[in-house]
Amino acid sequence: MDTKQLRDLLKTFIQENKFFILIFLIGLFLRVYKLSSFFQFSHEQDLQAWIVKDILVDHHPRLIGQETSITGFFIGPLYYYMLIPFFFLFNMDPRASIIPITFISLATIVSVYYIYTKLFGKKVGEIGSFIYAISPAIVFLDRWAVPTQPTLLWSIWFYYCLIQFARGNFKPIPILIVLIGLIWHIHVAFVPLLLLVPIALFLGKRGIVIGLKNINRKSLILSLIIFLVLLIPFVAFEFRHNFQQVKGFLGVNDFSLGQAKELREGYYKVEVITEYINRVVWSPLFNQVNPKNPTLVKIPIMLFVFLGLVYFLSYKKLIPKNETVLLYLWFVIVFLGQMISKRIISDYYFNNLITLSLMVFSLVFYQVYLSKSGKRLILIIGIAFLLLGISKVVFKDTSIQEFANRKDVVEFIVEDMKKNGYQCSGINFIGDISVRYGYRYLTLWKGVNQITPGDSVPVYSIVQPFSISESEVVFISGNIGVILPQDPQTPDQSICYDPERQLLPLNGFVN
Repeated sequence: MDTKQLRDLLKTFIQENKFFILIFLIGLFLRVYKLSSFFQFSHEQDLQAWIVKDILVDHHPRLIGQETSITGFFIGPLYYYMLIPFFFLFNMDPRASIIPITFISLATIVSVYYIYTKLFGKKVGEIGSFIYAISPAIVFLDRWAVPTQPTLLWSIWFYYCLIQFARGNFKPIPILIVLIGLIWHIHVAFVPLLLLVPIALFLGKRGIVIGLKNINRKSLILSLIIFLVLLIPFVAFEFRHNFQQVKGFLGVNDFSLGQAKELREGYYKVEVITEYINRVVWSPLFNQVNPKNPTLVKIPIMLFVFLGLVYFLSYKKLIPKNETVLLYLWFVIVFLGQMISKRIISDYYFNNLITLSLMVFSLVFYQVYLSKSGKRLILIIGIAFLLLGISKVVFKDTSIQEFANRKDVVEFIVEDMKKNGYQCSGINFIGDISVRYGYRYLTLWKGVNQITPGDSVPVYSIVQPFSISESEVVFISGNIGVILPQDPQTPDQSICYDPERQLLPLNGFVN
């Protein structure tokens, strides 16, 4: 292809996709605006930076990432290796993790447009990508730097595979193979969703053998190679550690997991799960749709409304019946998975449902678009949604910044240590348990030799909120304050490097 052909191809693409290009640029703006100010930095980000340091600085190649809520089970290392080049380029600055997660988010916008266009038509692709790019809840979810961040990207492509199978097209099988290989590296909660694959193949009413014959052989071989490469760390770790993760995964329901024991059961647990589902499925349009109320029995009205929309789309034949069955079963699998599990229930176990709700809302708005005066109504709704999305980001309060405030605090401690000639120090935390999160990597990055607080070592106190001990605080950043050592003394070098005074590894970090 010569330069002229490439230029003509690019010109044609721009002409045919002007609106999507505008959507993409708006989505990019909302995801990079005030990068540092909105960067969340707590235990997850502290831990991932520490793992990258372990690989890049300590030269310790890793087969696993952090430990999950399943005791003895770890997430795969792919996410952490993806961070390495960016940490290297930006001098180990933890904000480097913003770059790859932004790329993943933009890839998801493109994927929504491509997949919805392919499955339902260009107009639905534009509506879906518009909602995804601008929804405040999705924008801030996409800016969260965690290993599970690719959940929505994985989910949209898994949904694409299921629908194609249900339509008798088995060509996406290579894509499915890669997605299965990625499960360990993203979220083990995807495993139960694989039950939908044989159901989708059955609904396709086409022989699997005949379907496989139409698959591009090179694509199939390449996908199998990628699958094996993705699983090599898992297999190697299991052989070295007596199948620790397999045992941990199979024993997941033998004990309670997470930060505390999961005591919810019976209807109360059903109520909590449906509340999470309500909030997640409506999150592309609204941040909160099911506020807590004092009633003993909470009826999941919004969930019924959503399922009613699904029935409406099926009735209008915008979603074929076999695809409607897959959608309902996806909800059932997620619901039953949480009912059976003894892990602490949290939003991110339900985030894969955003893929389904986004599709449903896109088709509903498309149906409105087709109605009389629908174009004008959709234009009004779209402009209002755009203004809401931009205002939520542009006017978000930045008086408290997780990363910037913690960084300021650590830099103040560094300067005070230099001024007083301290070779090491201890840090005490005053406030709730979350106060201590986000400092281990920052102190290391800024050159603080942090040891356990105690005798013969200067101890700084980090207070959050600073109002707890406002009279003693000498430095404030955001809502965090610093109290200087009460009995300052220059520590002996032997204490600074005493093995018994070194800090324990971060929770979730295993060598």
